[in-house]
Amino acid sequence: MWKLYTDAACTQVFGGTLSTVHYSDHSEGSLDYVFYFADVERDPADNGAYLLKMPGGGNYSFTIEDATPGSGHETTEIKTALTSAGLDNAVPGAALSIGVSATSGVTGAIPIHVRVTNAVTSAGVSVELSLRKPEGRVYAA
Repeated sequence: MWKLYTDAACTQVFGGTLSTVHYSDHSEGSLDYVFYFADVERDPADNGAYLLKMPGGGNYSFTIEDATPGSGHETTEIKTALTSAGLDNAVPGAALSIGVSATSGVTGAIPIHVRVTNAVTSAGVSVELSLRKPEGRVYAA
């Protein structure tokens, strides 16, 4: 039930693929997005009733995936961070750790900031990049 949402109220589920428009002269600049990682279906009362953790412990991390490496955008054009300011110093293509657990509900939503810096020189729309979240286990809080 843990999903990425495109709004802070966690009402619009993210489809899973970043759709970016880029120009051959790179005049679009970097494109920033914010997604919210939450479980609002299992916790509609927003009382933090559940925790998401990795089986066996460790940090829960998002990775960037490229469905067509070598064409369009590459994962090295993507930065992720827990804050907008964190994007400036984030390592392109690196996984993003959100910590050892996440708490359910809208108030427990974790903002995931994403920056795409275009390196493609042909105009078009790229849809091959996606954020991948691992399968975690849900526990009662």
